[in-house]
Amino acid sequence: MKTLTSKELTPLAEALFDAFRSPNALDRLLNSLDPPRRFDEFTSQSKSLKENAYDIAGKAFEGGWAMRLLEGARAAQPDNPLLRALWDSLPEAGAQVPEAVSQRPDRPSLVCGRATQWGEVCQCAPATKHQLILVAGAAGQAPLHFRDRIHVYLATQPARSMVAVHWPKRPARAGAFYEALGLALNVPAAMLVDESVSKEKVREAISQRLAGQNVILLHDVITLKFSDERLVKYYTEWLPELLQTVPNAGKVKCVQPIEWPTESNWKKLGVDNALEDPNSHESALALIERLKTAKSPILPVVELDELIDLTTKELQDFVENSGLEEPQQKTMLSAIQSVPPVPVKIFDTIDANWSEVEAAQ
Repeated sequence: MKTLTSKELTPLAEALFDAFRSPNALDRLLNSLDPPRRFDEFTSQSKSLKENAYDIAGKAFEGGWAMRLLEGARAAQPDNPLLRALWDSLPEAGAQVPEAVSQRPDRPSLVCGRATQWGEVCQCAPATKHQLILVAGAAGQAPLHFRDRIHVYLATQPARSMVAVHWPKRPARAGAFYEALGLALNVPAAMLVDESVSKEKVREAISQRLAGQNVILLHDVITLKFSDERLVKYYTEWLPELLQTVPNAGKVKCVQPIEWPTESNWKKLGVDNALEDPNSHESALALIERLKTAKSPILPVVELDELIDLTTKELQDFVENSGLEEPQQKTMLSAIQSVPPVPVKIFDTIDANWSEVEAAQ
């Protein structure tokens, strides 16, 4: 097995810069990983493309997923000479690397808390119907984190294919939604230019996957512009119409994270009605209600319990069942308690401190 060390950081960054010539291309690469990641988690479009590549490579080494990044890059650009040269130069991993450590997910926080919502997902996953699963909470509650939990830990029975659907920019028409779906399903971009053609190509791609398994469509989190008629149509008209005529054995499960602001700015803007602000908490709730009341027979809605702050018991249960030794558990719990009691801060703290705590005697 090949292995990457920190000395390969520069070659990896240079290869990414050479192989992926736009922020959107890097974004698609990150979204193809397991679990999917996002460009704006690690860098910014205000920087140069080379800086983007170095930021992403550096974060991958820090987070322990650099090899996964390289493998994803090779799969996307198998003929790129820098990626091929880097791969060929890598040494074989030593036998001293413990198997348990090499297989451990690099985000232990994914199993922290959220038992109620996880139980709801596990109940609806085997249902023999298409479903739209809404994962919602205020800023800081990390609905995207829960989406990634589904990606990593959802049971493999019934058989399912995980597909990350990315919207670098919210689609403005039906064809653009179909195009994003097509790219996620590995339909060649050249076949997605015309709306009617792209619709049929997406239908074919979904039909092929559903022949013997479910398909889990993992969508980007919605944080703005909740009042969006096209988004409503995507889930209540365009996608159901697509699925209605797809002969299949499996079912499509759409996972849609929704994250609203902790405070609405509508009063500051002099707006009398919060619903007039498309970015408000109230507009987010109105979006959820519209999706629920549409009552699509093809794509019914499953609304998970709202994500809220983690309880002390949830954190204690996580630490006690983590596999850490008792002194390590105390260290981890102390680290968690040292940050603001906001789930996204807690999850980041768990992942950032895990390797150090696990290695401590």
